[in-house]
Amino acid sequence: MQLSFARSVESIVPLEISITRMAATNEAEKKKNEDASGDDQRTENRTMGRKYIVPYGFYRAHGFVSAKLSERTGFGDADIAFLWDALKNMSNMIARRRAEEMAARKLVASRA
Repeated sequence: MQLSFARSVESIVPLEISITRMAATNEAEKKKNEDASGDDQRTENRTMGRKYIVPYGFYRAHGFVSAKLSERTGFGDADIAFLWDALKNMSNMIARRRAEEMAARKLVASRA
């Protein structure tokens, strides 16, 4: 089985968003926060930054199964069924917290 790199069908527009971290990243910061008063705790441990996201993307990839190589390796119907199942559910495995946002929309099989 070979899969090509996925390419965007339409142009994508990356968006820049601001992020703020207000959490201790090590034990020393955690102890310092516990000992600090309310106002000191809010400003002392703040890190700001930027993050880029792609809110929408529609990608297309091609996959190939060689019939001759399948005969030699024993790649059969059960393997194809397993492959289809993996392709349908791969976005759930890649980003579980965004599983409802990422999903395969269509799988098309053709014989050459």
